Amino acid sequence: KSFSRLVDIQMRLGLFDNNKASHPYFQYGIGDIDTTEYQTLALEAAHQSIVLLKNDGGTALPLKKGRKVAVIGPHFNATDLFLSNYHGSRCASGSFDCMVA
Repeated sequence: KSFSRLVDIQMRLGLFDNNKASHPYFQYGIGDIDTTEYQTLALEAAHQSIVLLKNDGGTALPLKKGRKVAVIGPHFNATDLFLSNYHGSRCASGSFDCMVA
C-alpha cells in the first residue's frame, strides 16, 4: 500500500514525465525553497516531532559515567538513512546539481 501511494503521488507530481518544463514544481530553485521562513518552519516541525520516552524504573537512564552503550543492527552508522530522501545540501550554484539522488 505504501509503495502504491508513493508512486501515485509521484505520478500526479509529474516525476515520470519527460516534459518537466510543463510542471510548476520543477521550476522552483534554491531561492524559492531555502528561505528563512521555510528553515524556521522546518525547525519548528523538528521540535514538535521530538518524542520523549518514560523511564519508569530509573535503571536505564541516566547513564552512569564511564558506562558504554552498544548500538547494533544493520543501520548502526547509517546517518543518511535516518534523514530519508527529504534532505540535501544547499547548492552554491542556485541549482540542484550538488544534491545526490
